[in-house]
Amino acid sequence: MPITWRNVDAPTATGASRILDSAGRSFDKGIGSLSNLANQITNIRTSNQRNDNRINTENALSGIAGLDTFAGLDQARQSGQFENLPQGTDLKAVRQALANRGNVIDDTLNKEFQFDQRVTKRDEFGRRQELEGLIAQGDFAGAEAVNATLGNQATGANAIAGAQRSNLLQQRADTKYREDRQFQQGTEQRQANALQAQFDNDKALIDHQNRLINAPKETTGAKGSTQTLGHLDRLETAVPNETVFGNILPFGDAGSDSGGAPGRALVAKGIRALEKEFGRQVPAEFTGIAVDNVLGSLTGEDDTIGATDNSYSPDDVIAEIRSYMEQNTKADASIRNRASELEKNRQQLNTNLDRINKNRATRFPSL
Repeated sequence: MPITWRNVDAPTATGASRILDSAGRSFDKGIGSLSNLANQITNIRTSNQRNDNRINTENALSGIAGLDTFAGLDQARQSGQFENLPQGTDLKAVRQALANRGNVIDDTLNKEFQFDQRVTKRDEFGRRQELEGLIAQGDFAGAEAVNATLGNQATGANAIAGAQRSNLLQQRADTKYREDRQFQQGTEQRQANALQAQFDNDKALIDHQNRLINAPKETTGAKGSTQTLGHLDRLETAVPNETVFGNILPFGDAGSDSGGAPGRALVAKGIRALEKEFGRQVPAEFTGIAVDNVLGSLTGEDDTIGATDNSYSPDDVIAEIRSYMEQNTKADASIRNRASELEKNRQQLNTNLDRINKNRATRFPSL
């Protein structure tokens, strides 16, 4: 059997080496953690010690701050209370506070003394103010009671006596002044009443006149037109069996553009022209008066119209109405002027009344 040769690989330690490396790193890490833990423990102990020292120092300083009398301060020094302190206490700060405590106590006592003095002065000042207030109110019995609590009673007694005299004189002066003012007020009130009565009478008169003038403006609607037409109908029916105004009113002379137009239409046209000219409606009573005048002239007392009298036309009716409108306009202007004067009187009256009431409220608030 022939002999053959084969290469054999040498053994390797790669896996074991890796394990050893990992173990080494873990060991180093553990040593580092232990070192950090030791440092943390040291820091905690140091911090606790510092905190204890601070607390001990604060306790000692608080005890010194609680000493508010010289007797207590001397006793603390003699007992050595602030000498045997725990280790770590800031003895320098404690001794400095103990040395300065005497000055603090002295300053505090001085401030308390000054405060007590201010309180005393304030209380007495308050009582003096109360005394002055009672004197001003006329409560002299109360003022004497307060004055008895003051150190200097003579000043208060003199003030009370002087106030009593002044009060008596003032009462007499007030009584005289009130009597004079009541008399003057009565006189002014009578004058005001007279002015008011005059104004009321004038106003009633002007209101009545205004109603007479303005009534046609307010009532001339369907009713006014009906009344006006009624007056013209009466004029038309005065001539039996004829059209408006019949033969006695010449239509052509009235300016009609339709030849035989009824006279009533001509009168109505003239009335509209008058209303435009005077700026107001023609009152129904004016047309009635005009028709009465025309009929009276035509008929006489028995209202019998002459069949041959052709001297009246619609223009006559319009002329009558115009005459009354002109008189009414003049009366209206006169009344308006009178109304303006009354308004001025009313304003002056109100001014006088306001002045009287203000004087009464200011000088006699209790009346």
